[in-house]
Amino acid sequence: MQRRKLEELNLLDDFLFNAMLAYPDTGEAFIRKLLETLFDRKFPHLKIRAQESFVGVNTDLRGARLDVYIEEDGSVQINGEEIPAVYDVEPDHNHKAAEIKAFPKRARFYHAMIDRRSLKAGEHFGKMKKVYVIFICDYDPFGYDRVLYTRGKKGNISESLRQLLSYMENTNQNNAINEDLRDIQQMVDQVKRDGEVSLRYMKWFEHDQMMYEEGREQGRKDTQESAERERKIAEQERKNAERERQIAEQEKKRAKVAEQLAETAKQEVKDEYKQTEGNPEIKNRIKSLQRQMASSRMMQKVPQADVIIRNPTHVAIALKYDPDHDNAPVVLAKGLDELALRIVKVGEENNVYTIENKPLARAMYNSCELDRPIPSEFYTAVAEILVYLYKQDNGKNKDKK
Repeated sequence: MQRRKLEELNLLDDFLFNAMLAYPDTGEAFIRKLLETLFDRKFPHLKIRAQESFVGVNTDLRGARLDVYIEEDGSVQINGEEIPAVYDVEPDHNHKAAEIKAFPKRARFYHAMIDRRSLKAGEHFGKMKKVYVIFICDYDPFGYDRVLYTRGKKGNISESLRQLLSYMENTNQNNAINEDLRDIQQMVDQVKRDGEVSLRYMKWFEHDQMMYEEGREQGRKDTQESAERERKIAEQERKNAERERQIAEQEKKRAKVAEQLAETAKQEVKDEYKQTEGNPEIKNRIKSLQRQMASSRMMQKVPQADVIIRNPTHVAIALKYDPDHDNAPVVLAKGLDELALRIVKVGEENNVYTIENKPLARAMYNSCELDRPIPSEFYTAVAEILVYLYKQDNGKNKDKK
């Protein structure tokens, strides 16, 4: 932090501004000229307190220290009534981005602190003082490229105010271009030439330098701590990534082993199938089981048959005819020898007609397929049998009547 000479300070520098206020011969006169230029009117009755502190309602809440707190009795007319006014003037050339961003909230906070002290206990809100919080900055706090931001009447600022602001930013003899500014410049020169003020400036600078160094040290510490936190986070992320990579690698290995096992098991099944497929005993056993299953399914259909045509003990064929669904009788079951006898037995147990016709039974057994309609060459012979059975049924029904 480079130290500037006292002669180089401007009125926007905290030390010179507050030195002007604290100096017995300049304080009130300086503030009066400042307010008269800002508001373009006279200020006959002022009470000025420099470096006024406003503490919080308890030790846990933040307070504020105002550069200058000014009270004016009965100066503002509101609804025909004179209301006391309070002014807070704050020179500011803080260019830190965070401070500039928080500027509106800072102004609001100062206003609230003053409001809190403007009424006595039990006093009506209508007696609340008119408050003006004035910041004089060498930067644009809102970014709208304006010289003056205010609530109230609109319009261009006066030339005298423009000259005052320029002078406060560059306080020297050359910028004191009107009578009021020349008066202020004389006050500034008087303060800067005072030995006690020079001594206070040296002490103020040493304190400010110490605070600056402490801030730099804290900044370095914060930077180191932040860097260490980021290093730890990066290290943890690296470990997490490595762990995920290892897990993915393990999953890949497990998948490969599972694939190999599945391939091995598949090959073993193929080998076993090849071995069993070539074994005559196993092949015969499979065929026997297949025949038994087919025979069981076939025997379950026998009770549905209309007629069984048989060669007494060696051949049997069960037929069913449904004119509404089939174009010809369908073979439900057929068999030789023992199977033929079983077909006949099941048919008799379920009252299925049995007709003995040796040539027809053997011819149909050789030519007909299960679950298929009979060939056309058997239509006539089978039709005669079905007609005969239908007549038998009709005769029995008449006898019953």
